[in-house]
Amino acid sequence: MNQTDYVELNVVVHNIFPYLSVEENETIIISGYMGELWSIIENALYFKNNFIKTRFDEGKQLLMNGSADVMLLPSVVTNTDVDEFEVSVPVAKSWYELYTKRKGDGATSVSYVETWNSSLWLAFLSTIVTLSIILWIMLKTRTKYGLDDHKTTNFQTNISRKKKQMLCNNQNTTLLETRSITLWTCFLIVLGTITNQGNLGFNINTKSTSLRIIMLVVLFFGLLMLNSYSAVLVSRLAVEKDDILFLTLKSIIDKNTHVLCIRESSYAYLMFKENERDTELMPIWRSIINQHPCENTTSVADIATVLCEDDTVVLETPHIIASIFESPKCLITRMPGRYATAYTTLLMKKGFKFKKKINELLQKLQTAGIIDYLQRKWLSRRIPQNSNLSSNKPVTINHINGVLLVYGLVIILALAILFVEKIARSMWVTRKRPASHFKNGRNDFY
Repeated sequence: MNQTDYVELNVVVHNIFPYLSVEENETIIISGYMGELWSIIENALYFKNNFIKTRFDEGKQLLMNGSADVMLLPSVVTNTDVDEFEVSVPVAKSWYELYTKRKGDGATSVSYVETWNSSLWLAFLSTIVTLSIILWIMLKTRTKYGLDDHKTTNFQTNISRKKKQMLCNNQNTTLLETRSITLWTCFLIVLGTITNQGNLGFNINTKSTSLRIIMLVVLFFGLLMLNSYSAVLVSRLAVEKDDILFLTLKSIIDKNTHVLCIRESSYAYLMFKENERDTELMPIWRSIINQHPCENTTSVADIATVLCEDDTVVLETPHIIASIFESPKCLITRMPGRYATAYTTLLMKKGFKFKKKINELLQKLQTAGIIDYLQRKWLSRRIPQNSNLSSNKPVTINHINGVLLVYGLVIILALAILFVEKIARSMWVTRKRPASHFKNGRNDFY
């Protein structure tokens, strides 16, 4: 084809990698996802480009007044755009996520407390108190009804009967062996056993099945809780971990600790306006969005600068953030959630006569898999793994719901066995009492 057969177009471009990269030497050379896609279009439709490098808003003005024909900057079509421009078929999918500078590795003096969440700490302490009360009730019940001869002794006091008698004769010495046990002593026994510190010098000598079941519950409860605590604590101290600061956009307002930075030319910026044509944001967002240090944030370079500032959170597409972190200046944390999900298109001036041919070619490229190939090449870049939000999470009460249910059933079983033991003991005493009384030659019945 002759040079005169090419159609000359004024094309708006600007650096917004990985979508579009612009190099200025003697001529303007474009690359990136939109750059390669447009190169295919221009060669197929015999376009000759006259590139105009300008920002997004200025580019839209050039399209509106007819000074430019096509804008290669990725655009999400709004209701206003439909009235003012011609648009192509969708060429990519876009969404926005929250990013903030990582402050530390999370291994602090409070890590020992944060290993479990508050509800699990409460459940843990409540379980210790419950087991202590049940143990105390069982010991008191067995003592009251004489179900067996349990004793609470001090391990360090292993004394013979002769020495015991000598201690009893000494009025200034208190014998440590006793048949009475307090609730506080039961609490210390349970706490010491669960925390793997022993039973703190106390020992319960008993052949009772019910008491043994309760002590097994205490031991296994301590084993599971101690292991879960140790596992999460070690991983927290060994692996860098950041807290999830903001679960939603509204939580940024609620906490009021960070400034929300958004490119003013981005589609996400429109989310915070009442109407698309409004020049100001909704009142609730004005004190949060693009305040110091991210005033006049209009380009990707501005985003790269403010992202490494303290107390800032950026709302940007993951493709752009990944391109920034090819040469990172700091580490970042990505918050969960996607916002302003939409499809991007090419904007063209109103009445552009090659719109139909461009859309037909784009559909052919989609069917042939060329667009998928370009997206994998340019838009599949990942943020470095050490910049992602860590999956290290505290143990919650939901992790042990089943264990607590089993413990409850075992405790009920132990109480039932205690009740059976009481009945059996009463029946045994009833059978033995008449013979023993007559054998001793006395009658205690009144």
